[in-house]
Amino acid sequence: RQVADGSIERLVRAAVSAREVAPSDIERWRSEELEWAANSRFRPAVERFVRDAPVPSTMPAYSALHVDAEENLWVRVFAPSGEEATHWQVFDPKGRWMGEVDLPTGFEVTDIGADYVLGIYRDGMGVEFVHLYHLEKSISSLARWLNAQLF
Repeated sequence: RQVADGSIERLVRAAVSAREVAPSDIERWRSEELEWAANSRFRPAVERFVRDAPVPSTMPAYSALHVDAEENLWVRVFAPSGEEATHWQVFDPKGRWMGEVDLPTGFEVTDIGADYVLGIYRDGMGVEFVHLYHLEKSISSLARWLNAQLF
C-alpha cells in the first residue's frame, strides 16, 4: 500500500550482527572497480575515486527489498561480491518474521508470488536465463504464522 504523505506505516526490525569491513573487502572492491574501468576513458576518475573514497567500518545490513503477492516483505541480506548465495529474510504484512530463503548467486529476483520466485539468472559469462523456483512452505513456518494469527 502506498503512503502518499511519506509517513511511517510500519517498522520491521530484525536482529542483525554488524559485519565489519576487512582490509581484504576494501582491496577486492578497489580491484573490481579498477577492472571495470580498465579500458575506459573514466579510468583516471575511477582511480581517484577508489583512492579517496571514505570506507565505512561496517557493511550495509541489506541490499534489496521486494513485496510478494501476499504482501510479505522480502529483505535481501547484504553480501559482498564473490559470496555464493543470496540470503533473504521474509516478514509477513504485520512485520513478523516468517523465515529465510537462500537463492543462488547470479539470480536477480523479478517477481515473487505465493508459491514461486521468478527471476533472471546470469551465468559466469553473463548469459541470461529465466528461472522459476517453487516455494515450499514448511509446516513449522505455517504453524508459526497460524499461531501469530490466533494470538
